[in-house]
Amino acid sequence: MTAFSLCAEFDLFTEKTQFLSHFSLSGFNFSVLGSNPKISICNNENERGLKFPNNGLEIVLPVSVTTVNIRIGTFGGSVDISAVDSAGSIVRKKTVSEQKYFVNIRLAAPEIASLILSGGKDEAVVVNTCISVFSC
Repeated sequence: MTAFSLCAEFDLFTEKTQFLSHFSLSGFNFSVLGSNPKISICNNENERGLKFPNNGLEIVLPVSVTTVNIRIGTFGGSVDISAVDSAGSIVRKKTVSEQKYFVNIRLAAPEIASLILSGGKDEAVVVNTCISVFSC
């Protein structure tokens, strides 16, 4: 078996690039939770990422995996990251406290189909989300 990384990375876009509340990138499906119709790219601490609203952001992975890596910045408050399996159950949860810089988070569980990020007081930023995919 061969493993390769599959990532949705937002440093590809220029600052202030806007996205609708539902979009796909590199096989990952992103949906804003709540009523914000648009979200955008911002630069912070010399990194570029997707700024999401306090209501949250759902990231549906291209395939279910056992491990997900996400780079996130918390600049307005803590962010809760929930790993959800294909049945809709939360299988892992991590709170990232407000740190005013970016951190790498790794979530592991028997099955992860999506992530739900919430909080951050409209100042949280996702730089990338990565999974490992195995092929024969």
